Amino acid sequence: MKGAEAHLLMPFAHKTAIYWFRRSIRLDDNLALLAAVADAQAVVPVFILDPAILTHPTTGGARVRFLFEALADIDQTLRKRGSRLIVRRGKPVEEMERLVEETGATGLYFGREVEPFGRERDAAVTAAMQRRGVTVETFSDHLIQEPETVRTRTGGVYTVFTPYKRVWFDVPVAEARSGPLHIHTPSTVRSEPLPALPEDVGAVAAESPQVRVRGTEAEARRWLGLFLESCVRGYDVERDFPAREGTSRLSAYLRMGILSPRRIVTESLIMLLSTSVTLVSQVKSANAA
Repeated sequence: MKGAEAHLLMPFAHKTAIYWFRRSIRLDDNLALLAAVADAQAVVPVFILDPAILTHPTTGGARVRFLFEALADIDQTLRKRGSRLIVRRGKPVEEMERLVEETGATGLYFGREVEPFGRERDAAVTAAMQRRGVTVETFSDHLIQEPETVRTRTGGVYTVFTPYKRVWFDVPVAEARSGPLHIHTPSTVRSEPLPALPEDVGAVAAESPQVRVRGTEAEARRWLGLFLESCVRGYDVERDFPAREGTSRLSAYLRMGILSPRRIVTESLIMLLSTSVTLVSQVKSANAA
């Protein structure tokens, strides 16, 4: 029996659930999406284009362009796995209520945010869903450690970086997980077209025609590979020299959640382990000679 067929025969907590893309615009190591697929017979992956963010004076055209590239990429990846990206435009609370009404979804899944705007928005959406009897499940998909996990012995917050760093390194980091192989999404769910350019939604146009960083999962993994292969060993020194290729160029991917921070840790540890094994092998060979 194929995986998709076996999945449909399993008991589910929800007939239909919604997965809400915000920052974690990826399938790889997306705990909220994995949980939604495990808990629901059908999953509706949605991204809500919020005019309050897209047209805000501090939102640059390059950021919007990068976002639209990431959404187009995730839509293509979803289609290869039996799904598609549902796009809505408007206020998150109103659009989510409308989507629940249309789909009959009884579960909502998304990755937690820690910034004030995100927390306020998520609290409003969660309250609206709970009033409708929709179960809301949140997961840690944007940070290596949630703020609440790194505390002083008395439960307070650190005000000095060095002791904070020591404790931070002592907290275990979960290994990155692969994304779901199949996602069943009803074909009847309405979606707005995905904008191609920032000006399509009233945002500021991207100024530079020369783009070096593209908003796709494949590009994120490519930059990660280049960093681990060429830069990571000298990062503590080379990062201070802008003219050198000494940085990862991963900040945009981490900011948008196209690349999981747990994936970076996992791949880095694999590289370090491989390097250690190679060095041990070379030492043994030299001693044998």
